[in-house]
Amino acid sequence: MTLAPQCGDMYRLFVEWQHAYHGSTREEFNKFIIEPSAERAEFLRRVGVDVLFDGPVAAPVVFAK
Repeated sequence: MTLAPQCGDMYRLFVEWQHAYHGSTREEFNKFIIEPSAERAEFLRRVGVDVLFDGPVAAPVVFAK
């Protein structure tokens, strides 16, 4: 079973996101990060996703690098 992506450090992801979206609010970021889109997929690819396994469960975790 694969879980939905989880954020390892929301604040650092927000700061990373602001580099591309100057002046954007935390509320806009929260909406961006929870709603699937091509733009979000590209952002997640760019910041990197680690996959943690717990038995049969795979949990993708997003970290700003």
